[in-house]
Amino acid sequence: MPSKKRKAPSVIYHEFYNSPDDTVYIRSKDDIYFKANKSKLTRASTFFNDILDTSGPISCDNDEDHPIELDFTEKAITAYLDIVSISGSHWINLDYPTCKEVYAIGHFTMSNKAMETTRTMLGSMIIPLDSWDLLIFASDHNDINLGRSALISFGEHELCNDRKALCQKRYTKEDLTFFRNNIEKLRPSWQLALFHCLLDNGQVTLGLGTYDLQAGFLLRHRENVEDHFNPEKYGG
Repeated sequence: MPSKKRKAPSVIYHEFYNSPDDTVYIRSKDDIYFKANKSKLTRASTFFNDILDTSGPISCDNDEDHPIELDFTEKAITAYLDIVSISGSHWINLDYPTCKEVYAIGHFTMSNKAMETTRTMLGSMIIPLDSWDLLIFASDHNDINLGRSALISFGEHELCNDRKALCQKRYTKEDLTFFRNNIEKLRPSWQLALFHCLLDNGQVTLGLGTYDLQAGFLLRHRENVEDHFNPEKYGG
């Protein structure tokens, strides 16, 4: 966000993003300063275009004493600048938590390029092993395409808490609690869309004293998740 005039203990510039030719001052939440290229930022981000367009209704002072404060880490801002600074699609080597944080910067700064790049990276990662985390993250940002990628990556065991249940073809009350606790972290329209996927295909059955949760739908319908999972039908 624009500077709140928080004074860093000392000014430490990023080892690469510190060119005297670049004129946009940014500070990370861990107090690292960046100098970024104005034209590249404004082309890639509605947020930066709005606050750096001095002729527009929203603008702010921007210099070393008034950096643009971004509540993200140096590592994530570096990756974000790498993505928006290079023409065309560009993948970089990121771990899963950092990739999520870069996506969040793209969402905050309204940068389609950063979001599309990291969405593709997140959807193609073998990690996370916990696909619930990616589904919940996608729900937090209401990114349906990312949510579909998370669903495609689900394995049957991930709907429950105990892999032994998979061998027994039977799930316990604790597994149902695990499922419920995770699904309650989704926004309401996403909860309804996921239940629609499962119920419409007969994959959730609840009987007296019996809890039987199956993820067969998620395994069988990898090619047409888009047709079955659509939170927009329930309000977005």
